Amino acid sequence: MSLKNICYKIATLNYMGEHFGSGILASLLGIPIILVGRLINHFSENFFYFSTVIFFFFIFIILEKASEILGEKHISVLIVLKTISIIIAFAGFPFALANWKLIILGFLIYFLLILFQPIILLIDIFKKIEELPKASGHFLISIIFGGFINIILSIILACNAG
Repeated sequence: MSLKNICYKIATLNYMGEHFGSGILASLLGIPIILVGRLINHFSENFFYFSTVIFFFFIFIILEKASEILGEKHISVLIVLKTISIIIAFAGFPFALANWKLIILGFLIYFLLILFQPIILLIDIFKKIEELPKASGHFLISIIFGGFINIILSIILACNAG
């Protein structure tokens, strides 16, 4: 098996991305990754930051290699992009039972963004980002979507705390 095929298999989560509804499972995969990250952060903050940078770099390289063999398939089969969005959306977010409504709201906002993504991508700046070579644009859009959700949830959390 070639490196590109291995990367494609990882980016589609073992070809799961080729099936309808797989994005939901891919986004839920972000939750255990966040919890592992918090565990790492608990023991060593420096190692957490280092491993986070390495993780995102590794995922970026995988997406770039996987996008080379997409052929006629749409880039949306690379569902690890959805996992990235959720990781960023909930970064620094307190996962407590008391916040279950905000966690659900975060997922709802995410799925609304995905639902309206074709309309959002008509905005000139997003269109230019999407046109970046290979998976770079979609990786950046996933980061932007996750960051947008994180900001909304942080504002709601701050308003409820005050």
